[in-house]
Amino acid sequence: MSKPRIHPRIIQHPFAAGLQGARLDACHEETHGQRADVILAYQAFERASSELFERNGIIYERVSGNFVPSRVRFGGVVELQNREYFFGLNALPRDDARRTIGDMFSWRQVERDDIFHLLMLKTADAPDLMFFARRVEYERLPGEATPLSLERDWCPPPSMPDVLLPMPKSVHRRFGGDPVKVVIDSRPSSRRLFLGGIDIQPETRPEVDFVLNVGENPSKWAPAGVTHPNDRWDNKGEGSAGMSVAVIRQEAGWIIERLKAGQRVLVHCVAGMNRSSTLCCATLILLEGLSAEEALARVRETHPWARPDSRHWLALRWLAQLDG
Repeated sequence: MSKPRIHPRIIQHPFAAGLQGARLDACHEETHGQRADVILAYQAFERASSELFERNGIIYERVSGNFVPSRVRFGGVVELQNREYFFGLNALPRDDARRTIGDMFSWRQVERDDIFHLLMLKTADAPDLMFFARRVEYERLPGEATPLSLERDWCPPPSMPDVLLPMPKSVHRRFGGDPVKVVIDSRPSSRRLFLGGIDIQPETRPEVDFVLNVGENPSKWAPAGVTHPNDRWDNKGEGSAGMSVAVIRQEAGWIIERLKAGQRVLVHCVAGMNRSSTLCCATLILLEGLSAEEALARVRETHPWARPDSRHWLALRWLAQLDG
């Protein structure tokens, strides 16, 4: 008898990176009893080069690569959401920007054997395609790759790692988040900076000196929004309304000042995925001179679902290019 699972697991499909910036050509569903197959035909984007530049105060990525004809079949699908929107894309011209895929997340929940998938488009108001699937089959389709070069004001972060999600409940109760290792004056510290979301927070204020809440909801121990004198609640946006490079630098500087004073800092948003992880990455970039990729890899050592969104990731890469 197998042991029951106690940890969710992030699933990193080998083809997932090719979905970042891909073009969705067609989306179909085949019904098989109470379950279905969902088939996506798309042009996977294989990036060859990338450089950042600034124009009129806006950061862009100049990226080149190839569109590669591809297809993925998700089998045994249930709880399919937003099918009408995605199937409606089939009627759009092939070069319509609404066909651009942003990313896909996949993970296995503790209580289920099938895998949850969430496919995001780059269109700001587009819903996500969400479903559970028992199996996945990818194939490269016949046809030549199409060279592609473009400029865009976003770039996707590295895919999340294929790992079990840690659940250090005693650490969460005490500090309100996962520890992020920092090196201050050549001395590493693993219990100075903490990162998380509201779901893992204790009911009482954790044992930290300062809390920076950058989400729209109050900390769990302050449901009325009344904060400790040392804490700040400053709701930051996401996507096109996200933090600028200047704001990211300013907030990271606030964190670094307190870390260098020997104090503990908890940074959190709602889910602990985007805004708070962006600021923790920026802290490592400015404090240790890491690249954006190195900073995110460090954060993911203990907080693997950290994922700055595509605008914040562009800002982090630019910050590292200037100050890393």
